[in-house]
Amino acid sequence: MKFTGLPEIFTTPIYREIEIYVMKYPIGLALIYMPFFFIGHIWALLSGYPADGFSFPYQFCIAFGSISIAIAGLAIMRKVLLRYFSDIVVCMTLIALVLGTNYFNYATTDGAMPHNYVFTVFALIIYLSIRQRPFSIPAMACVLLDWMGNINIRQLKPSKLLT
Repeated sequence: MKFTGLPEIFTTPIYREIEIYVMKYPIGLALIYMPFFFIGHIWALLSGYPADGFSFPYQFCIAFGSISIAIAGLAIMRKVLLRYFSDIVVCMTLIALVLGTNYFNYATTDGAMPHNYVFTVFALIIYLSIRQRPFSIPAMACVLLDWMGNINIRQLKPSKLLT
């Protein structure tokens, strides 16, 4: 099946009279998926799968990337928590986080959703902001504000601005 354009559910009409539509969603997740998508694309080209962006190599690479990002987020959060708590408390906290919230679901079953990516980036922001020898304060502030701006405004959904 060939791609023929976006269905109306993904677009918002600006001027219905002359049929001008814009995307409802920004390009952020596409940018986050890009390295995994390209690995899947190379796999599809080399193995004979359809190189259409929807075949098994693409789906597998996006799912693997999502799980990798989720594990990286937990590892970063572990480093942050170990600064303040004992290893057993951190272990129990991370187990409660994974099994007691929707994190496991968003990391595995609904891996293409932005939740685990947001968690990982915010864990990284927290880690970088409490490092013992951070960059110079203005540079660190610029980096952190840029990351938060990218996550909240451009890369995910504008409704995440208030998180």
